[in-house]
Amino acid sequence: MIDNNYKHPFESCWGSCCNYLLNNKVILTMRRKLFSYLPFLKLKSDVTDVVYMNWLVDLEAFKDYIPEGVTLFEKQGRALFTILTYKHHHFSPAFLGPFRKLFPSPLQSNWRLYVDQLPLKTNNDQEVVLFLKNILDSHLFAIGSRLFSDALPSHFAASFTHSKQGDCYETIITPGEGSAPELQARLTEMDSQHWLPVEFEYYFGDIQKALEFICLQKAAISSIGSSKEVAYAGIDLPVDIATIKPMQLNGIHVPFLETLQGNLSQPFCFVVPSVPFTVLWERVL
Repeated sequence: MIDNNYKHPFESCWGSCCNYLLNNKVILTMRRKLFSYLPFLKLKSDVTDVVYMNWLVDLEAFKDYIPEGVTLFEKQGRALFTILTYKHHHFSPAFLGPFRKLFPSPLQSNWRLYVDQLPLKTNNDQEVVLFLKNILDSHLFAIGSRLFSDALPSHFAASFTHSKQGDCYETIITPGEGSAPELQARLTEMDSQHWLPVEFEYYFGDIQKALEFICLQKAAISSIGSSKEVAYAGIDLPVDIATIKPMQLNGIHVPFLETLQGNLSQPFCFVVPSVPFTVLWERVL
């Protein structure tokens, strides 16, 4: 199983305290029991500059990352892996309405696979993603996600930039001594005529089906604790496919991908300029 334990990016007394607090099973169990009696607060954000980078990878490469009872979507032994990075705008409880603008707007990077079947039958089995890693540039939000959520066990990066200049996007995540993964990527807009790689065309059939599958989800899961524990969250992400911009990858460094023995495909990349995002509910399967 993937190690989702938290490790602070800087060695210090504060970092040691965070490592202890956020990995303490007794504290997390008590929090889970307490929150099971309370209503879930819907969380809302208006996200922008959502950069998707997608690869087809041999399913066997992810065998150690999949919780028990979960099956990934695959075709002829190939699974889809996505890294998407974006900027939040006032990520906070939805009930606050106009007062949400008082909350910060962190950067987030979400690394995920696509689920075909869950341990328990649900109505959303065909529109679920499995979070492998979630990285934030805000220490406050990383700690908050760990203390108040099971579905989003986030990691705090030593440094994290996600910027747009003209038609170019650049993302750099530096883990320091922490548990966040490393990422360096540079993308530019491209002509859509030769956008979909041949492997993706064979996998999905056409560009419309590929975009709908990659972008439109109703739920997400994350492994917590042992391989038998899975957190399950409902999400609303109404991406307008017509607004998507094709991108080409001009430079990439992802050590995680380099360690996979999975015969990576050519990348398929694009940008969603903006989309509202809501976390609707959460529970443990």
